[in-house]
Amino acid sequence: MTKQNDLLNLLLYASNQELEQQIPYIYPSDLLDVINDDNLEEEIIYKIINRLPNDMIGQLLDEEEQEDKYELLLRVQQNRHSAVLEEMSSDELVDMFETIEDKSIVDDLMAALTQENKSDVELLMTYEPDTAGGIMATEFINLYDNKKVQQVLEYLQEIKDQVESQYALYVTDKQNTLKGVVSLSDIATTEFSVPISDIMNPNVISVHYDMDQEDVAKVFDKYNLPVIPVIDDDNHILGIVTFDDIIEVITQEATADIHQLAGIDADEDADSSVKETVRSRIPWLIINLLTATVSSSIVAYFSSTIAQVVALAALMPIVTGMGGNVGSQTYTFTIRSLATGKLDKSNERLVFNREMKAAFINGIIISILAFFLGTFIGQDLQIGIIVGASMLLSMLFAAALGYLIPSVLNKMDIDPAIASSVLVTTLTDSFGFLVFLGLSTTFMEYLL
Repeated sequence: MTKQNDLLNLLLYASNQELEQQIPYIYPSDLLDVINDDNLEEEIIYKIINRLPNDMIGQLLDEEEQEDKYELLLRVQQNRHSAVLEEMSSDELVDMFETIEDKSIVDDLMAALTQENKSDVELLMTYEPDTAGGIMATEFINLYDNKKVQQVLEYLQEIKDQVESQYALYVTDKQNTLKGVVSLSDIATTEFSVPISDIMNPNVISVHYDMDQEDVAKVFDKYNLPVIPVIDDDNHILGIVTFDDIIEVITQEATADIHQLAGIDADEDADSSVKETVRSRIPWLIINLLTATVSSSIVAYFSSTIAQVVALAALMPIVTGMGGNVGSQTYTFTIRSLATGKLDKSNERLVFNREMKAAFINGIIISILAFFLGTFIGQDLQIGIIVGASMLLSMLFAAALGYLIPSVLNKMDIDPAIASSVLVTTLTDSFGFLVFLGLSTTFMEYLL
């Protein structure tokens, strides 16, 4: 069932028995599309939500955007809150609690949890949000290494509704030390009498609880796993990170990088208020204004040169614009390569040399074209030569900066997306003005 109108009709008019039969075949994301329809009245939304069973509402809360989870919970009858919260994943509970500013509300919701779930949530809240521990869920299947396949199958039938993921089962000892991993397909195709220790894979890909979430995403990408266990210093399994968590991380990180490249706060989104939008953008606009004075100062210093050869004023933007474009291309490529792990210590020199060679070849081609353009606009062969030479130097400088600035920031553990755009743009513009007007001043006698 995918059509929103059909689903709406089912939710509103189907009998309780019919709805109960259809619920297992409805995707939570499709339900959210119905509930979040701006054209629906609040009364209808309230009616729909409270016709759903607790486990489905728990899934809806898991699927809902982090900042909207609590608002959705408020639409659920209060006497059902405790049961619904028990159906949520521990990591999603933490995400919801982090958006609630009133800590007394968080305390009340925590009090509604069972002691086991409360302990899990309290543990997760001790980890940094952007680490493996901060995004992991504590619901996972672990098996003792002395169990046989038949015992495992019986155990799985007992706990089938109590886990976050059933893609992989983790084998541990009595101290919860991670020993291996076994897939459901291995269990389903193995004789009942075979010990789990005989079919498990002892080479478990895991991540430490304090690993940055971006690095966790790289592990997922490298090994193509649907789920990865999170361990502590003693190799005790603490929880799991699933592929849907990582998709969300990748989306968040990519959005943050794109925003920061444009001088926008990483957390700004379509739901941000005007105040939040202004507060996000105005600091970088002020910084851009201040850095622009560097370029304007250089132009002012050479004002007498421009006054003598007016054509230079028309040609300056061409030189600085091309430098800015080259810098933008290079730092965008460098930042993305750093983020995906494609650029590291092993190949940084090779990549730098490649960027500079490419910039030189592109610079030669563009400089030749700029020579003819400068000659035509300036009506002077010497002006064309200065434009071409300035263009080549500016493009080489921009390429070097576009690579070096993000790389240096990254080595200083500063997000290279934050300041690269402003620094590269300012420095390439300044250098473009300086080299173009400097060469024009030096060879002024040939231009008059």
